[in-house]
Amino acid sequence: MPNCRESSWVALLKTRRLFIFAAGLCFCLGGCAQLTKPQQICPGKATSAEAIATLQARLDRAHPLYINSVQTRIGYLDDKKKRRESPLPMKIWLEPPHNVYMRGQATPGPKGVISMGSNQEEFWLSIRPDINSYWWGKWSEVAGTEQLQISPQVVLEALGLLDLGNPDRWFLSNSGAYDVLSLVDDRDAILRRLHLYTCDYLPRKIEYFDRFGELLVLVELADYEVLAGEFQIPTRIQISNYAGDELTDWVKLKIKGALQKEFNDRFRQRYFQRQEPRGYDKVHRVTRNGSILEE
Repeated sequence: MPNCRESSWVALLKTRRLFIFAAGLCFCLGGCAQLTKPQQICPGKATSAEAIATLQARLDRAHPLYINSVQTRIGYLDDKKKRRESPLPMKIWLEPPHNVYMRGQATPGPKGVISMGSNQEEFWLSIRPDINSYWWGKWSEVAGTEQLQISPQVVLEALGLLDLGNPDRWFLSNSGAYDVLSLVDDRDAILRRLHLYTCDYLPRKIEYFDRFGELLVLVELADYEVLAGEFQIPTRIQISNYAGDELTDWVKLKIKGALQKEFNDRFRQRYFQRQEPRGYDKVHRVTRNGSILEE
C-alpha cells in the first residue's frame, strides 16, 4: 500500500504499473481534456484511404519541437479508490516521426529527475534518486499496446502525429461530427479507434483495446493551437489507463509554449539514442512477453 508520506508520483511508480504508467507519463497534456461539443457538422471523407492520406499530409508538415512550458499532473486511484494527483514539471523534445525525449523534475534538487526517451528501435526510462533504477527494451520485442499499454506511438499520436501505415487495415465510419477510423487485426477485432472532427480533421479522441476488446488506453485531445511554425498541436491532453474497463491512472498536461527546433547529430546521439546505464541500483529489461527482468 502506498505510503501517504511519499509524493503520489513516487507511490505510484512503486506499484506494479511502474513502467506502464511512466511511459504514458511521457505525454499527456492538459487539464481535464474532454471532447468539446462540436459547433458544426461537416462532410467526412469517403474512404479510409482518403482519410489516411489527409492525416499523412499533416504528418509530412510536422517539424521538430522543443516544448519548454508544460504543466503536468499525474494521478491514480489508491487502494481505497481515492483519487491522488501531484504535479510533475516536464520538458519535451520531439523529432517526428520517432524520436522523443522527456525530462521531469521528480523531487527537489538537481538530481531528482525522471527521464524517458525513445527512437524507432528502443525505449528507456530512468528515475533518480527515489528509485534510482533504469528500464529499457526494444520495440520489436514489446509490440503493441496490450503488452506495454503506452508506447512512443501513443506519445506521437497524442500530439496529433498519426502515421497509420497500410489503409487496408483501417475501416472508416461516421458518427455525427466525427469520422471514426478503426484498426482491426486478423480476427477483425478492433485494436485502435480514432475520432476525427470532420471540420478540421484533427483527432479529438484515440482509443486502444486489447485482443479481447477491453479498453486499455484513452487519449483525449483539445484546444489545438499553432505554438511554433505552422503545425497545430493540442495544448490539452489527458491519457487514461484502464484495467478491466476501470480507470486506474492518468496523466494531464497543459502545453503553454513550444519552439520550432532543429536538432544536430550531437543532440540526437545524446538524447535520442539510448546510453549505457551507469550508477543505478537496478537495471531492468522489458522482455518479449512484457515481463520485466533485472539485469
